[in-house]
Amino acid sequence: GFKDEHGNLFFGGNNGLNYFDPESVRLDDYSPPVVITELKVMNEEVVPLTSLDDPLVLTHLTNNFSVTFSALSYSQPQNHMFAVKLEGLDVDWRRMGAGARTLDFSNLKPGSYVLKIRAANGYGVWSPQEEELFLKVKPAPYKTGLAYLGYSLVLGLVVLLFFKMEQNNQKVKQALAVEHI
Repeated sequence: GFKDEHGNLFFGGNNGLNYFDPESVRLDDYSPPVVITELKVMNEEVVPLTSLDDPLVLTHLTNNFSVTFSALSYSQPQNHMFAVKLEGLDVDWRRMGAGARTLDFSNLKPGSYVLKIRAANGYGVWSPQEEELFLKVKPAPYKTGLAYLGYSLVLGLVVLLFFKMEQNNQKVKQALAVEHI
C-alpha cells in the first residue's frame, strides 16, 4: 500500500489499483429499531400488541412464554447486538449476540413485568428506543386476597366453634357436678 500527500491510500489488487480517502469513510451511525417478530404463550402464537393499560395477561397455569425479535437493519446483521431486561425480574440488562434472538421465560411469579429490548448495529451504535412488551401474571385463585380472606373466615369460624363446644362441655360438667351433690 501507499499513502499520498493528500492522505489517500492506494492498494494493488488482482483487478488493478484501488484507492480511497480514509477521511471519507464514515461510521455507520444508523441505530436499528427492534421489533418483536413472534410471541408464544404455552407454545401457541399470540399477537404481541400490548401497552401499559392493556398488558398480556397470563395465569398461574399459562405463565410460560417465548419472544423472538429482530433489528430492522440489513447492514451486517450477523454483528447486531441486543440488550434485554425483564423489569420485575432482572436487575441489569443482559447482552446477547445476533444468533440469540429468542427469549424463553417460565414459571414467572404473579406480578407486573415489562420486557425491554434494545438493539445495536455492527459498530455498537445502540438504538435510543426500546421495544416493550407489557405482561401481568395473575396469581392462582387460591392465592388471591379474597381467598386469604375466606381462609381467615373459615379459621375464625373453626376457632369460634371450638370455643362454643368447650363452653357447652363446661356447662355439662357443671350440671353433672350439681347432680352428684
